Amino acid sequence: MMWASENKWQRAYRRYPAVWYFLFFALGIYLGWEFRFSVQPTATLVAVVALFVLMLFAHRFFSKLFPLIVMPLVVLFGLAHMYAALNFFPPAHIALVKTGTLTKFSGIVVQARYRPDGRDRYLLALRSGEREGRSQPLAGKIQLVRGKSGRRLQLGDLVELIGQPERLPLPANPGMFNYRRFMNLRGVFGGFYYTDQNLKIASRQKGDFWQQRMIWPAGEYLRRQIERYFRGDTRAVLKALLIGQRSELQKSVTEAFKRSGIIHVLAISGLHVGFLLLMFLLLFGLFRLPYPWQVGLALICLFLFVVVVDFKPPVVRAFLMA
Repeated sequence: MMWASENKWQRAYRRYPAVWYFLFFALGIYLGWEFRFSVQPTATLVAVVALFVLMLFAHRFFSKLFPLIVMPLVVLFGLAHMYAALNFFPPAHIALVKTGTLTKFSGIVVQARYRPDGRDRYLLALRSGEREGRSQPLAGKIQLVRGKSGRRLQLGDLVELIGQPERLPLPANPGMFNYRRFMNLRGVFGGFYYTDQNLKIASRQKGDFWQQRMIWPAGEYLRRQIERYFRGDTRAVLKALLIGQRSELQKSVTEAFKRSGIIHVLAISGLHVGFLLLMFLLLFGLFRLPYPWQVGLALICLFLFVVVVDFKPPVVRAFLMA
């Protein structure tokens, strides 16, 4: 009975190896977060090296034991990934800059979330900061919040700001939502409230070739088309589903999704990739195309969706698995 059970698990592993690797890597990330204050880097490194040697030995001489060794190794990789993301930064990262030491800083707007009340949110990729009259490189991302007298920014704007980004707020009481932790896990390590008095647009449409020619134009085009053809709650839901902009959703709509148990649909995730893949396959199947053509065209359309949502990690992972 033991051998039959082992063979069943081996068959499941060989049929869907990517699924198993993803699940165990995700488990490692979860453990890395839960035990982030007690992880011992040296012990983790020794365990990784030991399991890696055992994995090579098992692959060569005991193939049946290979999955039992490689899966704990994948868990350790996930744990190490989370630990490194929370504790290791480049020397010029904003998370390492002491409060009150910067007088100016600059960066490129790489994400924009426009809100009906005008309090738009932007993601700023930092480029430089000024300390004691000297300019120096600066890395990391912060969130910009538009004030009442602040002008609206566009993707690709290179902006210069007077002041220093502030640390994101911690929860006022134990057990409350930790906004700083939530944003840190998304790679955002500061915030700044701007107006026309402390902001200057140095130039427009900065960024690399893909951002200028593909990512930003695709997202802006889709947003304009949604605003052109749809109104009200329909427009707000479509923006949330297709480009991840939830700022226009009315509280009543959000509550309705919560009561229905499908609030997760409004968050851009791998679930969208599964729905879109099924939709594209059904669509191309109506044209009686050969199956390889259907799959190829569906993957091209999925890649365009990944581009539009600016390569969000859950969507990229789901696309690679698809």
